[in-house]
Amino acid sequence: AGGLLFSLPSQQAEELLKRMHDEGIEEAAIVGEVVSEPKGKIRVV
Repeated sequence: AGGLLFSLPSQQAEELLKRMHDEGIEEAAIVGEVVSEPKGKIRVV
């Protein structure tokens, strides 16, 4: 099976995550965020 990745504004992401959990999709999670700094860099934490 595959996965599904969404890109949403943070407020919408929180709301969608809650709805998914309410529907029994406990595996759903927020896995990252887009930030303005540092420009041109990808940071994995």
